[in-house]
Amino acid sequence: MLVGLVLAAGGFILEVSYHTYRSENGVVVDCDYRNFGPLLVGPVAVVLGLVTLARRRRGTSPARDAALGLVIVAAGLLHVLRGLGVIDLDLLGNNPC
Repeated sequence: MLVGLVLAAGGFILEVSYHTYRSENGVVVDCDYRNFGPLLVGPVAVVLGLVTLARRRRGTSPARDAALGLVIVAAGLLHVLRGLGVIDLDLLGNNPC
């Protein structure tokens, strides 16, 4: 659970990105941005969150772990969507598009 929380938080900081753009007559007409940091961290956070939820379902962990598991899963999904560029939530301001 602790590793999942660290990954969920670290996905907002880890930056491994690239961008490409195409311009016509000096005007940018197409821009593509990918951030591999959240794409690497997100799926791992989702799996760890689901493991935390499964442990709670078996009754081997306290009730607060279920809430933390949901937060970890939600953050992991957010990171995947951020990494793909579906959600433009660039906290560090590195997205040039």
